[in-house]
Amino acid sequence: MFGGKREMTEDSEYLSLVFDNTQENIVVVDAGNYRILQANRSFLETFGLSLEESREKYCYEVTHGNDHPCHESGEECPVCQAVETGCVSRCVHIHKKKEGVDRTSKLTAYPIREPDGTIRRVVEISEDITDQERLQDEMRKKSEFLDNILKNSPDGIIGNDPDGKIFLFNEGAERIFEYKAADAIGKIPARALYPPGGAREVKEFIYSEEFGGRGRLQDFETKIVTSTGKVIPIRLSCELLHQGGREIGTIGFFHDISGRLALQNHLAESENKFRTLFETASDAIFSIDENGTILMANRAAKEVFEYPGQEIVGLDVRQVLGSGQEGTWEVLARYALRSEPGKYVETSAMSRSGKKIPFHISVSESASDGKKFYTVILRDVSQIKAYEENLQNLANTDSLTRLYNRRQIYPILQTELDRAARKKVPFSVLMMDIDHFKKF
Repeated sequence: MFGGKREMTEDSEYLSLVFDNTQENIVVVDAGNYRILQANRSFLETFGLSLEESREKYCYEVTHGNDHPCHESGEECPVCQAVETGCVSRCVHIHKKKEGVDRTSKLTAYPIREPDGTIRRVVEISEDITDQERLQDEMRKKSEFLDNILKNSPDGIIGNDPDGKIFLFNEGAERIFEYKAADAIGKIPARALYPPGGAREVKEFIYSEEFGGRGRLQDFETKIVTSTGKVIPIRLSCELLHQGGREIGTIGFFHDISGRLALQNHLAESENKFRTLFETASDAIFSIDENGTILMANRAAKEVFEYPGQEIVGLDVRQVLGSGQEGTWEVLARYALRSEPGKYVETSAMSRSGKKIPFHISVSESASDGKKFYTVILRDVSQIKAYEENLQNLANTDSLTRLYNRRQIYPILQTELDRAARKKVPFSVLMMDIDHFKKF
């Protein structure tokens, strides 16, 4: 008899030891009024109470700081549900620890039946899942973030296993390759997305050190084939995926560069056309910065100013215009601000050998990155001037004797008459027939 009591005492002490050393909060609650009847050490330490203090309080008072049961505040109460249903009840609550910090707890309430079947007590076990909830929330946010990247990325993102079986095919890949994800994932091999030999080339480079290091390929330009057979140039970046030291697949980012290449080709074509017009123009053309430094000069400019090759590039335009023309550039720069199409300045400049050349000069101004640039076009009018001088001579002189004709003598005579009248001096005219033309 005494041995049985001793065994019962030992069992009770053992259960009490287990009860107090359980990490979860355990509390025994009166099913009728929710008063705390018993609590383990973890529960008491969490809420900063002694066992005696806890027995004077209600569970909702300790865990929530409320003065009425949880279900009366519209919150789910596992103790109440366990009593009503007679079954285990579970829910999640926010409990306030002794420091006033909110912690998320998963509650499980077990109804305790008396021999007569009534439920007078409920055991509530509380597990702190705050860190777990935070991790799950972080994982959810990361998952949503990755989903947004996959959905909204303009690039095609494709994942395949070591055998080339596609398991990821985003909307960007659908636009580029013209396959629906449902038709690509698990149905076509990754090598079918490249021209013949293209997939093998990519695989060789991803295992080499040439483009980003072994296991990685960065900014590699290649071609892909769409579902309709169209070949598109792309820039590819991809990386091998590993798990536990084992290769499990490849993730690739495909950027369509057909638009960029088309633009580059257009720019190259435009550049060639500009260069042809620039070099074949008969007028001298300079591109000059805001300081007067020559940045570009065409063939005609080099020839007329006698600077072979690229000698003229980098020189100050004032030096090229020659001695006595130092202020001409400032005048031209101010003239460019007027932006009057078809207007020009007539001036002269000196070639490298000292030859004076008359020019019609037009100037236009442009800006790039906040800096001013000038385009100067110089038309050599030496021939025009020579023609004008010849016409003037023909108009004012006799074609045989090269002496002034009647048209020119009249204004001269009028000038001399006016001078004699002002000074009140005699005026005489001597006429001589020096070619004996009057004999005929």
